[in-house]
Order: sequence, then structure tokens, then C-alpha cells
Amino acid sequence: MGRIITCLFLVLFCLQAYGQRYRFSDASFSQKYIYVDSVWRAECSRKSAEEVSAIFSSALAMAKKGDDKELMAMLELELIKAGASRQNDEAKQLLKDIYNEYGGLSASIEAEILQATGDIYYFVYKRNSISFEYYLKAYEIYKDMPSAEFPGKQEYLYSLAGSYYRYDDFTNTVKYMRMAVMADSMAFHDITVTAYNTIGLCYRHMGVYDSSLRYFELALNSANGNSEKVWTGILSGNIGATYYQMGRVAEAIDLLEKNVTICMEVGEQKNAFTAECALIDCYLEQGNIEKASSCWKRLNDIDKIRDILSDFAIATTYYKVGSQLNRRLGNMESALVYADSALVAKDSASVAKIKSNNIMAQEKVAFVQRRQELDAMIAEKGRQTIIRNSLIGLIALAAIIGILIINRSRLRQKQLVAELDAATLKLINYSRSVNEKDEIIDEYNSKLEHLQKEEDEQADINIMAQLEGAILLTDEQWDDFRRLFEKVHKGFFANLRKKHPDLTPSEVRFMALSKLNLSPKEMASMLGVSPSTIRIYKYRIRKKLNLDKDDTLEHLV
Repeated sequence: MGRIITCLFLVLFCLQAYGQRYRFSDASFSQKYIYVDSVWRAECSRKSAEEVSAIFSSALAMAKKGDDKELMAMLELELIKAGASRQNDEAKQLLKDIYNEYGGLSASIEAEILQATGDIYYFVYKRNSISFEYYLKAYEIYKDMPSAEFPGKQEYLYSLAGSYYRYDDFTNTVKYMRMAVMADSMAFHDITVTAYNTIGLCYRHMGVYDSSLRYFELALNSANGNSEKVWTGILSGNIGATYYQMGRVAEAIDLLEKNVTICMEVGEQKNAFTAECALIDCYLEQGNIEKASSCWKRLNDIDKIRDILSDFAIATTYYKVGSQLNRRLGNMESALVYADSALVAKDSASVAKIKSNNIMAQEKVAFVQRRQELDAMIAEKGRQTIIRNSLIGLIALAAIIGILIINRSRLRQKQLVAELDAATLKLINYSRSVNEKDEIIDEYNSKLEHLQKEEDEQADINIMAQLEGAILLTDEQWDDFRRLFEKVHKGFFANLRKKHPDLTPSEVRFMALSKLNLSPKEMASMLGVSPSTIRIYKYRIRKKLNLDKDDTLEHLV
């Protein structure tokens, strides 16, 4: 998928080069990244720094014309990298300027600038500790981004793992190399072979030979699948060297021979040289002096032998196997010369190693200090993020609680209104039932008068019993009536008792019915008394409350 997108952008770039108008305003960061990468690989990989600068300057002019700040940032980084070796300290300031101008555009751009800064400190200024610091800062930004959104992720993880490898931190090298392999490659770069090979070397350094062989085999399979002949030779040698270290000499020989043949064909003479040294040692161990001598001859025929022997570690191995071979051949004088040279080379290698270790130790101290500062910054940023998120959470929780309280209040208000409506309806029904009771009472009174004329005492008793049953507000019903009345006219009875504590229960009932604006006849039927009794209640209450002539009970209640 990444290669398809890249080819598309190459076509578009070519169209633009012929005067066609093309704008990146709607392109994503990923598409712009692949565009810049494709320009580099198609146009710049084999050109001088001046030619590269000209190509990217032209592309930058296009980006500026479209006011595409993301693309401008990427292209300016490429221009700095193209001229970094000439600019010396000026490149550092240019990187700072780019960070200040474009670093806030997006997290992807910020990570890209930090990664480019790390590359320049490593490749140009040879400052591994500082480059390591920038790689780590970039990693903290892009680590959770998918490769589809941040196409350089795989390559940048590989660079970070390489920094750990240079510090002999093999555990972290393996960790980040594995992450690099798992990240999808969205550009032309394919680091699978080199990543697996590096993991294999790490395990070999750690003495975990089974894992080392497994990753070398994975790398070899990938190299064969991609027809990468040079890697086929190198990996055959690495597997053979691992068998050699494990003491499995017979298995090592064929692989080392294959390594020598392929590496000599493709010009990897240094790799072939180290494999020949291992082969000589293997053949000597088997007692095959003829084969060992043949390898020694081939070794000394290598064109770049002087340059290769400037590496004191390789020189030590070379002189050592030369001494052993000459001793087997009976050339004791030559054997002693080679043995002496091996000691000198070993001493030189030790001195170089000490110097390298001192430099590395200083870089490690500087790196640890910077890492601690970075960790402190990350921790502080995390703490501030937690505080911010906690505040946001508290505000959100308070808002939710407020909404719940408001909703609950509204619900309660609706319930109260519903209860009030229900109670009012019941009181209305009571009032309506009064008329029905009046009709029943009138009917029973008519029957009673009729039966009285017939002097039927038994019928009189039955009619009176029905009449009593028709009274609405009997003692049994009063409590229910009072409860409903309180829902509609809350606090009525309490206020009435407070203001007029000397009212009798019957008078209190009368006052409640007066509140309902019932007629004397309706009140009489509800209380089970005659209308004249109602008038007596009304008269007594007015007298008891010392009401003026103009005052009314309806106004009072």
C-alpha cells in the first residue's frame, strides 16, 4: 500500500515539474511524508548535496506558494540535512528555528523535527548521547501513533534501537528492534533483514545462541525472498560464526565458505576477511592443514587487506591464526613473528577499546543526566495531565450531579402536581357525590313520609338505616377526607387550630366544608345534619370568633 501511494506522489510530482498546478492542501501528514521520501529516493539518492538542495528548494517554493506549513517543515528539514556537513554549527540553529516555527503545528511534525535533529547530531556531529536524547524525545511523541498516520515510525524505532546497540545495551536493542519489525512499513524502507540480523547479533553477544540462530535464519529467509545477495552472504557468515562459537565446527565451515564466496563477489571484502579467519581456525581444529593454507592464501590476496587490518580487533584475529598455521607448517620463525604482531595488535585494540569505553562512559553519563531530565519533564507533564484530567472529571461529575438534582427536582415537582391534581379530583368527586346524596336523602325522606302515613314502623327503621349509610362524612370517612383535603389545602387544619384552638371537631369540619364553597344544604348532607343545624354552626362560630357583621366565614377560611 505504501509503495502504491509513493508511486502516485511521484507521478504528481512529475506533473508539477512540467507546470501542472498541484496543491497538497487536502493531503494528510502521511501522504506528504511519503511524497518527500519519494522525491529523495527518486531524485536525490545519488546526487551531490548541491543538487539535492536545488531539488528540495524547488519543492519548498511550491509548498510556500500553497502555504502548506507541514510540507514546508519537512522540506526545510531535508535541506538542512543535505547541507549539514557544510553548515557545521549553523545547522543546530536552523533546527532550533524550525522547531520554534513549526513544532506546534502537530505532534507528527514535532516528532519529525526531533528525529531529524537526532540524525544530524549522530551522522554529522558524531554526538551519540545527544542524538540518543532527541530520538527518545521523538519516541515519546510517536510511540502510540499507527504507522498509517506516521510512516517513519518503523525507521525511527530502528534508529533508536541502533543507539542502544552502540551502548552495548542489547536488551533494549532487542526490544526496540522487535517493535520496529512489528510496525508496518509505509515507505520504501525495509529494515526487516537488518533488524533481524541485529537481534541475532545481540543474542550472540549475550550467549543466547538458540535465539541468535533463530533470528539469523529469519533474516536469511527474508533476504532470500527479496533476492538480496549481499545479505545472503553476510547472514550465512553470521550463522556460521555462531556455530563456530558454539563449537559446531563442521556445520560452521560450509556457511563460512558461502559467506566468503558471496561477499567477495559483491565487494564486501571486510566481511569475507573475518569469515576466512574463522575458516582457517576451523580447518586447523579439524587438522586439515591443506584447506587452512588455501584459506590463508586467499586471505592475503584480498586487495584491501591493509585497510582492513587497521581494525585492531580484526588484526589480532588475523595474526593469531597466522601464528597457529605457521606453527603447524613448521615455520616457527614466522609463527613467532605473527604471535608477536598479534600481541601488539591486541594491546592496540585494548588501548583503542579503553579510549572508546572512556568516551562511551562520558556519553553515558551525559545521556543518563539528560534522560533523567527528560524523565522528570515527562513525569511533570504526566502529573499536570492527571491534575487537568481530574479537574475535568470533577467538573463533569459536578455537572452530572447538578443535572440529576435538577431532573429529580423536576420529577418531584411533577409528582407533587400529579398528587395535587388527584386529590383535587377526589374532592370534586366528593362534592359531586353530595348532590347524589341529596337526591338519595330526598328520596328516602319521601318514602319515610309515605310510610309514616301507612304507620309501618318496620319500614321506617329500614329507611333510616339506609339514610345513615348515605351520609358521606361519617367518623369512619373523616380521616380519609382530611388526608385528601390536606393535600389540596396544605396546613389548613394546623393553622385553624393555631388561630382558633377553641373550635369543636364539628365546627372544624364545618370550616373545612366552607373552604370548599359548599352550600348549606350540601354541607348538611355531608355532615349528616339538617340545614338548620348548619345555620346554628355558622352562628356559633361567628359569635365565638367575634366576627363583625360585615365579616364572612368564607373570607376567614
